[in-house]
Amino acid sequence: MGEYGRLESRDFDALATAMEEVATGAAWKRLGYLAEVLWPHEKSLIELAARRLSTGNARLDPALARRGRLRRKWRLWVNVTVGGPGADPAPAAAPRLDIYLAI
Repeated sequence: MGEYGRLESRDFDALATAMEEVATGAAWKRLGYLAEVLWPHEKSLIELAARRLSTGNARLDPALARRGRLRRKWRLWVNVTVGGPGADPAPAAAPRLDIYLAI
């Protein structure tokens, strides 16, 4: 997802529209957290994700059983390492998250 933000063809409005059509509460949590970490200047996307939060906590990477660190703002267990200006320090032995986005 970090790479998406560097693409000249990136379109955060189209991303938000696609999310509105198909996203679950957990997907909004993940997108909001990742947008805050990777694209902190995209305030409207971050605010939209914050308005779409559902109850309960989700894992950033649902394929991993480990919980990681809970980010209460996003109701998200950060169980993988994500780089960016707003990133959490890496938990011990955390796998790296590589996310690819196609819309």
